Amino acid sequence: MFAVRDALPGHLRAAVDVAGGCGLRQGEVFGLSEEELDYDGGWLSVGHQLKRIRGKFVFALPKGGKA
Repeated sequence: MFAVRDALPGHLRAAVDVAGGCGLRQGEVFGLSEEELDYDGGWLSVGHQLKRIRGKFVFALPKGGKA
């Protein structure tokens, strides 16, 4: 994980930290927004993910319809 993080440009490294540290899937990381981060409470809530459907990217509920 550290080797992948180090090989990425600086603006993408946080994605590896979130994915590895919080166990998020790729689509959940790409769909993550600032509003889903609770810095004071120390929580991250995943409300949607980025999905590719018939060649188009759309936002959808996380896998299994869970939030």
